Amino acid sequence: MALAVTTRVLFGDGFSHSSFRRNTAMNSPVCALFIRNFRGDVEESTFQGNSVETVSASTDFSYGGAMAVWTTFEGDIRNTDFIDNTAVDGGGALYTPSFTGNIDDSVFSGNSGGRGGALYIGSFDGMLQNSNFTGNRAEGLDGVYATGLGGAIYATNDWSITGSSFLNNTAETSHSGDLTSGR
Repeated sequence: MALAVTTRVLFGDGFSHSSFRRNTAMNSPVCALFIRNFRGDVEESTFQGNSVETVSASTDFSYGGAMAVWTTFEGDIRNTDFIDNTAVDGGGALYTPSFTGNIDDSVFSGNSGGRGGALYIGSFDGMLQNSNFTGNRAEGLDGVYATGLGGAIYATNDWSITGSSFLNNTAETSHSGDLTSGR
Protein backbone atom coordinates (compact mmCIF):
# COMPACT_ATOMS: atom_id res chain seq x y z
CA MET A 1 0.00 0.00 0.00
CA ALA A 2 1.02 3.60 -0.46
CA LEU A 3 0.27 6.80 1.35
CA ALA A 4 -3.41 7.33 2.05
CA VAL A 5 -3.32 11.12 1.65
CA THR A 6 -0.59 13.50 0.64
CA THR A 7 -1.09 17.24 0.22
CA ARG A 8 0.85 20.47 0.43
CA VAL A 9 -1.63 22.53 2.48
CA LEU A 10 -4.86 21.69 4.25
CA PHE A 11 -6.72 24.74 5.46
CA GLY A 12 -10.13 25.16 7.00
CA ASP A 13 -11.73 23.09 9.68
CA GLY A 14 -9.48 20.02 9.40
CA PHE A 15 -11.23 16.66 9.60
CA SER A 16 -13.30 14.51 11.92
CA HIS A 17 -14.77 11.02 12.15
CA SER A 18 -12.05 9.69 9.87
CA SER A 19 -10.18 6.41 9.93
CA PHE A 20 -6.66 5.67 8.65
CA ARG A 21 -5.87 1.97 9.14
CA ARG A 22 -3.09 -0.38 8.00
CA ASN A 23 -1.36 1.91 5.52
CA THR A 24 2.26 1.01 4.79
CA ALA A 25 4.88 3.19 3.12
CA MET A 26 8.01 1.61 1.71
CA ASN A 27 11.04 3.87 1.14
CA SER A 28 8.96 6.95 1.82
CA PRO A 29 9.41 9.57 4.53
CA VAL A 30 5.87 9.28 5.99
CA CYS A 31 2.76 7.15 5.98
CA ALA A 32 -1.06 7.49 6.12
CA LEU A 33 -1.28 11.31 6.13
CA PHE A 34 1.40 13.75 4.97
CA ILE A 35 0.70 17.47 4.98
CA ARG A 36 3.19 20.27 4.51
CA ASN A 37 1.20 22.84 6.56
CA PHE A 38 -1.98 22.08 8.51
CA ARG A 39 -4.54 24.52 9.89
CA GLY A 40 -7.58 22.94 11.45
CA ASP A 41 -8.60 20.34 13.99
CA VAL A 42 -8.38 16.56 14.05
CA GLU A 43 -11.40 15.22 15.93
CA GLU A 44 -12.86 11.83 16.76
CA SER A 45 -10.61 10.00 14.33
CA THR A 46 -8.54 6.81 14.42
CA PHE A 47 -5.02 6.12 13.13
CA GLN A 48 -4.24 2.44 13.61
CA GLY A 49 -1.55 0.09 12.34
CA ASN A 50 0.12 2.53 9.94
CA SER A 51 3.86 2.17 9.32
CA VAL A 52 6.90 3.40 7.49
CA GLU A 53 8.69 0.12 6.85
CA THR A 54 12.14 0.85 5.43
CA VAL A 55 14.47 3.62 4.49
CA SER A 56 16.37 3.48 1.21
CA ALA A 57 19.70 5.12 0.46
CA SER A 58 17.84 7.97 -1.28
CA THR A 59 15.41 8.50 1.63
CA ASP A 60 17.37 9.33 4.75
CA PHE A 61 14.40 9.92 7.04
CA SER A 62 11.10 8.33 7.99
CA TYR A 63 8.77 10.28 10.23
CA GLY A 64 5.21 10.08 11.47
CA GLY A 65 3.93 6.55 11.09
CA ALA A 66 0.35 7.83 11.21
CA MET A 67 0.59 11.55 10.49
CA ALA A 68 3.37 13.96 9.56
CA VAL A 69 2.91 17.70 9.28
CA TRP A 70 6.17 18.83 7.76
CA THR A 71 6.33 22.48 8.84
CA THR A 72 3.48 23.76 11.05
CA PHE A 73 0.42 22.25 12.68
CA GLU A 74 -2.04 24.90 13.86
CA GLY A 75 -5.11 23.44 15.53
CA ASP A 76 -6.23 20.90 18.09
CA ILE A 77 -6.29 17.12 18.29
CA ARG A 78 -9.36 15.96 20.23
CA ASN A 79 -10.84 12.56 21.03
CA THR A 80 -8.52 10.83 18.57
CA ASP A 81 -6.83 7.44 18.89
CA PHE A 82 -3.32 6.68 17.63
CA ILE A 83 -2.77 2.94 18.04
CA ASP A 84 0.09 0.67 16.90
CA ASN A 85 1.70 3.08 14.40
CA THR A 86 5.42 2.87 13.56
CA ALA A 87 8.07 5.22 12.12
CA VAL A 88 11.77 4.50 11.74
CA ASP A 89 12.93 7.87 13.09
CA GLY A 90 10.58 10.35 14.76
CA GLY A 91 7.05 10.11 16.05
CA GLY A 92 5.49 6.69 15.71
CA ALA A 93 2.07 8.38 15.74
CA LEU A 94 2.71 12.07 14.93
CA TYR A 95 5.67 14.10 13.72
CA THR A 96 5.77 17.89 13.38
CA PRO A 97 8.52 20.43 14.06
CA SER A 98 5.97 23.06 15.18
CA PHE A 99 2.59 22.55 16.89
CA THR A 100 0.32 25.37 18.06
CA GLY A 101 -2.85 24.14 19.72
CA ASN A 102 -3.97 21.55 22.24
CA ILE A 103 -4.07 17.78 22.43
CA ASP A 104 -7.16 16.77 24.41
CA ASP A 105 -8.80 13.50 25.41
CA SER A 106 -6.74 11.39 23.01
CA VAL A 107 -5.16 7.94 23.25
CA PHE A 108 -1.61 7.04 22.16
CA SER A 109 -1.04 3.32 22.59
CA GLY A 110 1.49 0.82 21.22
CA ASN A 111 3.23 3.28 18.87
CA SER A 112 6.96 3.10 18.16
CA GLY A 113 9.55 5.43 16.65
CA GLY A 114 13.21 6.26 16.97
CA ARG A 115 12.65 9.59 18.71
CA GLY A 116 9.27 9.82 20.39
CA GLY A 117 7.48 6.50 20.44
CA ALA A 118 4.16 8.33 20.09
CA LEU A 119 4.97 12.00 19.47
CA TYR A 120 7.86 13.97 18.03
CA ILE A 121 6.96 17.63 18.36
CA GLY A 122 9.66 20.25 18.05
CA SER A 123 8.23 23.51 19.30
CA PHE A 124 4.94 23.01 21.18
CA ASP A 125 2.75 25.98 22.12
CA GLY A 126 -0.35 24.68 23.85
CA MET A 127 -1.51 22.09 26.34
CA LEU A 128 -1.58 18.33 26.53
CA GLN A 129 -4.55 17.40 28.66
CA ASN A 130 -6.64 14.40 29.65
CA SER A 131 -4.79 12.08 27.27
CA ASN A 132 -3.38 8.60 27.80
CA PHE A 133 0.04 7.29 26.70
CA THR A 134 0.38 3.53 27.17
CA GLY A 135 2.96 1.05 25.89
CA ASN A 136 4.71 3.38 23.42
CA ARG A 137 8.35 2.64 22.54
CA ALA A 138 11.31 4.67 21.38
CA GLU A 139 13.65 2.18 19.77
CA GLY A 140 17.16 2.59 18.40
CA LEU A 141 16.11 1.86 14.85
CA ASP A 142 18.47 4.18 13.01
CA GLY A 143 22.27 4.25 13.05
CA VAL A 144 22.46 7.85 11.76
CA TYR A 145 20.40 9.76 14.35
CA ALA A 146 20.32 9.60 18.15
CA THR A 147 17.32 7.37 18.61
CA GLY A 148 15.61 5.46 21.37
CA LEU A 149 14.70 8.72 23.12
CA GLY A 150 11.34 9.60 24.69
CA GLY A 151 9.22 6.48 24.98
CA ALA A 152 6.01 8.49 24.75
CA ILE A 153 7.14 11.99 23.71
CA TYR A 154 10.25 13.57 22.25
CA ALA A 155 10.10 17.35 22.56
CA THR A 156 12.51 20.22 22.05
CA ASN A 157 10.83 22.65 24.46
CA ASP A 158 8.77 22.66 27.67
CA TRP A 159 5.15 21.51 27.66
CA SER A 160 2.13 22.08 29.84
CA ILE A 161 0.63 18.69 30.76
CA THR A 162 -2.49 18.23 32.91
CA GLY A 163 -4.75 15.29 33.71
CA SER A 164 -2.84 12.91 31.42
CA SER A 165 -1.50 9.45 32.20
CA PHE A 166 1.74 7.76 31.16
CA LEU A 167 2.00 4.01 31.67
CA ASN A 168 4.57 1.43 30.47
CA ASN A 169 6.28 3.64 27.89
CA THR A 170 9.88 2.65 27.19
CA ALA A 171 12.93 4.35 25.75
CA GLU A 172 15.76 2.14 24.58
CA THR A 173 18.63 4.59 25.02
CA SER A 174 17.44 7.40 27.30
CA HIS A 175 16.75 7.51 30.99
CA SER A 176 13.17 8.60 30.44
CA GLY A 177 10.55 6.13 29.29
CA ASP A 178 7.93 8.85 29.04
CA LEU A 179 9.36 12.24 28.08
CA THR A 180 12.64 13.41 26.62
CA SER A 181 13.57 17.00 25.91
CA GLY A 182 15.97 17.51 23.02
CA ARG A 183 17.22 20.80 24.40
